[in-house]
Amino acid sequence: MTRPRSPRLAARILGCAATFTLLVLLALWLAGPAAAADRADPGVVEAVQIDVGPAVLAYERARLAAPRDAQLAEGLAALRRDAGLAPPETSLLERWAGRLSLDEWAWLGLGALLVLAVFTLGRGIAPAFPRLPRVAVVLLALVLLASGAGVGLGLASLDRAVLIDGDVALRISPFAAAETRTTLPAGSVVRVERAFADHVQVRTGDGRTGWAAAAQVVPVVPR
Repeated sequence: MTRPRSPRLAARILGCAATFTLLVLLALWLAGPAAAADRADPGVVEAVQIDVGPAVLAYERARLAAPRDAQLAEGLAALRRDAGLAPPETSLLERWAGRLSLDEWAWLGLGALLVLAVFTLGRGIAPAFPRLPRVAVVLLALVLLASGAGVGLGLASLDRAVLIDGDVALRISPFAAAETRTTLPAGSVVRVERAFADHVQVRTGDGRTGWAAAAQVVPVVPR
């Protein structure tokens, strides 16, 4: 007569399987383009035929939902190249976090937290509850930390905006008559720092700041 498999062993196997699944999902998300890369976005195509500023804005908004879409990335790069726009300067951490959408980072972290919580609470309620292997705990903690960093960087990037008009003047103060510090072409991506009346203070990727008319600066995330 065969002895039934121990529930403790089955639970440990389940915990290891959940950990492995989360790691595989993380690797797949970070490694390759999304499966929907062969689908064009009609709104993006239409915008490209109209104006550079709205076209860049449409691409940036589309990439929020599909950050690994190869077609979107190639289309945006080609648009910037044809318009003479330099790609926005981003740090290594920002490029790493950009491989997943904000929702994907949140779900990944939630999955790791759920596995840890089940085994931690189980041990607290019933001392006989199986213990999660130490390697699995370390890996889940790393996934949780990575997802937390990804969410944090993703939230920080929500203040990005696109200049939709050509030769947008960045002024030294939020008044139309103020001295112009520099000008930026349509399609430039900036970060909005604060607003005053009908002007917003923006910062470029290379650190330049100035006040621009709010009507010329459209947030990537609609507000």
